[in-house]
Amino acid sequence: MCNINDIKRSLNKEDKVIELARQVKLIRELGEPARKFRIIDEMPMTPNMIADFQLAIKTGVPGRPPKAKATNRPTIGDKYEIRWRYDLRGDVEGPKKLPGGRTRVFCTELIDANRYYSRQDINTMSNGFNLSVFEFAGGYWTQPDGSVSPQCRHQWLMVFVEKK
Repeated sequence: MCNINDIKRSLNKEDKVIELARQVKLIRELGEPARKFRIIDEMPMTPNMIADFQLAIKTGVPGRPPKAKATNRPTIGDKYEIRWRYDLRGDVEGPKKLPGGRTRVFCTELIDANRYYSRQDINTMSNGFNLSVFEFAGGYWTQPDGSVSPQCRHQWLMVFVEKK
C-alpha cells in the first residue's frame, strides 16, 4: 500500500519530468539557427561586463560613448544584433558534453541546438534550480576534486552578429 509521502514523491518526480520536457521544447523553439547570422565578434559573458555592453547597445560601438551628432552608419538593431551562444567555459578543460550522460539535459540541449538566443529568450528559460540561467547557465558544477562551483561548466558567449 502507498503512503502519502510516496504519492508526493511520485508527483514531484512527474512535475520535474514535465518541467524538463517543457524546457527542452523552449530551447528548441527559442532563438534562431546560427546559420542565419554572420559573426562579427564574440566574447565570454561575465556579470561585470553586462553594464559596459548596455552602452554598446545604445551607441552601436562597444566601449564608446554616444557621439554628439547622429551618424548614418548602421547601429545595433538596424543591421547588427547582440545574441548569445551557449558553450563550454574558457577555463574548463575537456569536452563540451561529459561522457556517460553526466552533462545535464538542459546543457546538452542548448549545445546541440546550435542556436543564437536573445536575452529575452534566455530569461524565458529555467535551469531547474531557481537560478538565473543568464548568470549561472545550467546551475552548479561538481568539479573533479569534489568541490562545487556556483556556475556550471558552460557559459553564455556574447556574439555580435550581422543579420544575413
